[in-house]
Amino acid sequence: MTTTDLILQWGLAALVALVLRARGQLTLFAPAALHLVFHVVVFCLRPTLVQLLGLHATWEAILPTPEPGPLRTALWVSSAGLVAFTVACLVTGRRTPPDDFGPAELDAGDERAIFVTAAIAAVPGLTGIALGLTTSPHSGYAIDLQVMLLPATLLVALATGWRWWSLLPFLAAAAARTWTGGGASAVFTAGFALLLAWLWTHRRRQPSAVFLLAAGAIGLAALLGLDPRTAVAEWIVGREAPGAAGPATPGLTARLDRPGWAHFETLAGIVAVVPEKTGEFTHGRQHLAPLRAVVSDPRTASEPVIELGRHGRFRGLPVALVSDGWMSGGWAGVALTLGLAGALLGLASGLFARRHDDPATACFFFSVLALAPACIAAGSSALVHQTLYAAAVMETCRFLSRRFRRVAAAAEERIRLREERQRRRLLGTALLNPNAAELTPDAIAGVDRSEVPDLEPHESAAAAEADSVAEAPAPEPAPDAPPASRPRARWHENGPG
Repeated sequence: MTTTDLILQWGLAALVALVLRARGQLTLFAPAALHLVFHVVVFCLRPTLVQLLGLHATWEAILPTPEPGPLRTALWVSSAGLVAFTVACLVTGRRTPPDDFGPAELDAGDERAIFVTAAIAAVPGLTGIALGLTTSPHSGYAIDLQVMLLPATLLVALATGWRWWSLLPFLAAAAARTWTGGGASAVFTAGFALLLAWLWTHRRRQPSAVFLLAAGAIGLAALLGLDPRTAVAEWIVGREAPGAAGPATPGLTARLDRPGWAHFETLAGIVAVVPEKTGEFTHGRQHLAPLRAVVSDPRTASEPVIELGRHGRFRGLPVALVSDGWMSGGWAGVALTLGLAGALLGLASGLFARRHDDPATACFFFSVLALAPACIAAGSSALVHQTLYAAAVMETCRFLSRRFRRVAAAAEERIRLREERQRRRLLGTALLNPNAAELTPDAIAGVDRSEVPDLEPHESAAAAEADSVAEAPAPEPAPDAPPASRPRARWHENGPG
């Protein structure tokens, strides 16, 4: 790995950023932009620090005899994954939301559909939480049912006007996902989904600069391995006992050279041992582990397809999606794996662009987009069935909303028909009345003037004068004309036409 390789790596990332900006997708609502941020942090910034600061401790601990060749290959493999993901995402998600995107006004039927959907989604969601809290092994498909609570609780918060108490179900679902093994990724997922929903509600594409600076500071602290609780405790101890010798604080190099974000070294190690030492690729068999847990013993489903531990120390290292693609089939596996992930997220993005004002579609997209970074960083195919779970919540809400609208429209139509029948009945009774000629049009139409507010004196005089002018008295019959036995109705005077 040379300086030229790093310059080319950064240059390709900058080119992708320019393409996304030209397409209007360099926002938080674009999946390709999120993947670009992840790529810049772990496959651009990390290799640069490894080269400039000499962060070789993690790399030298992975393989018995580490060489610089796999590090250089890992750069090009990660770039190939970036290109495949971006192209697939742009092709499937061609449309972008308009500048004035935002939620539509909710009616009574929409709010009713949201609450009924939340009640329905609570059953499988709480079941997934209960399975995750048990000690016996279960399939990941069953435990991930709790993902359905994420869009459902977002919909409830939206329907109740984002009041503070409306966020309690959302926070409870996020805490439960953290307890069931989600860890820090569950906190990030919940916070990011909530941020997207807030921006969408306020019709904004980007958060404020203060928020971005705060998020950057938190991310930098996470990269350095800084724990706020430990820092506060050390500060308190230092104030209470200035002369006490505390534990040695690790330097900057030691903080940066941690395996927690060593996706680059992990990819280099996998490139070095697969398939030269393992003898084969996995061909995607590692993604069938949850399915094997359903049809067979869940304890045997956790057995790895390839024993990477036999060829290096990979335990505790993060395996990104691009590393998983290389294990599946080398260069072709990287293109296929990242292409499928980009296509899936691109389809979700295109759906949101077409229905950007629909609350159910928006909360579905926010949930999937918030789940994507954790799956990309962990090399997991769980995003596929998690997307299906979130889509089930979206379709349920849309179906119930349409159903309630039809019921409301049918009720209004029945009321209209009943009023029309009543009006016609009154009109028919008036036409059969011998004194129908003396009835006013309001009386014939069935209008009750008692419900009409009284007019001012000058308005009532003008109205009376207008009525007297409009309705001139009928001419008296000739002396020799025979008297009519019954006054004819007014609509007979002009004939049938």
